[in-house]
Amino acid sequence: MTTQATQEGTREILLAQATSPELSDALVKAYEINGNLMPGMAPLIVDYGFSHQEAYRVCCRWVVLFRKYEADSDLPMSSKDKRHTLSFIAMLKDRPPAVWWEDAKPWFTQEFIKLIEFGLQRRGARS
Repeated sequence: MTTQATQEGTREILLAQATSPELSDALVKAYEINGNLMPGMAPLIVDYGFSHQEAYRVCCRWVVLFRKYEADSDLPMSSKDKRHTLSFIAMLKDRPPAVWWEDAKPWFTQEFIKLIEFGLQRRGARS
């Protein structure tokens, strides 16, 4: 199985979890029973007062978005796609997405993390 196929499968699973309250509620309960949180949930709960269910769904959705960008990062992009990508990177400059990113980075490849971090540095230099 290729990396891209694996990433697409993961995105589909996480998208289902993000959009199905019944499924995400059951999975949050399973995490809580084991005393675990999905990466990125803790700062959303502690810093911003999200419920466990809200934090779980938001984390799933953001992972889906960034997995999509990660899968597409090696493809040639149009100017419109590049602007869209830069808007995702810019999103990570603001809280709560910024605290989510710091906790959720391990979900992504080192190459993708470097790409995002470089984009954040460039965006910071322009601000």
